Amino acid sequence: MRRWTWAAVAVVLLLCAGCCGVAGRYYGEAGERLDRVGRTTEAVVVERGERGRFGHGPAVTFLTWAGERPQVRCVNCDQGLAPGERVDIRYDPEDPYADVEDAGRPMEPRDAQVAWSGAALCLALLLLLVWQWVKAVRGTRRRTT
Repeated sequence: MRRWTWAAVAVVLLLCAGCCGVAGRYYGEAGERLDRVGRTTEAVVVERGERGRFGHGPAVTFLTWAGERPQVRCVNCDQGLAPGERVDIRYDPEDPYADVEDAGRPMEPRDAQVAWSGAALCLALLLLLVWQWVKAVRGTRRRTT
């Protein structure tokens, strides 16, 4: 492989590891926070979620205990929910405008573990790539001397 190909693959793996790490941190912190302080209430779907590569959960609106009516995304709600359907959600009473979760399917530590595992796999592949690159460079130097 050419030198720039090694570098390009290394950068892609590093970016993937970084994204997986950020996702792991997000799922870990969001789930833990809602476990500690989350309140459960009924929400109404106002916009259908989008499926696909860059999909997102449906938008829901709900009445908080403080009387506010935020419209936010439900990160783990079924994307097939239609506008007008009702779903039980958990929200952060200190920040009701943050994303909420389906109360029937709370974010689990498993979600964070999957993301962390992806980061570890990308870093392991990166180390393997660097090791192979070092072997190739050393082999080239030995043949030229």
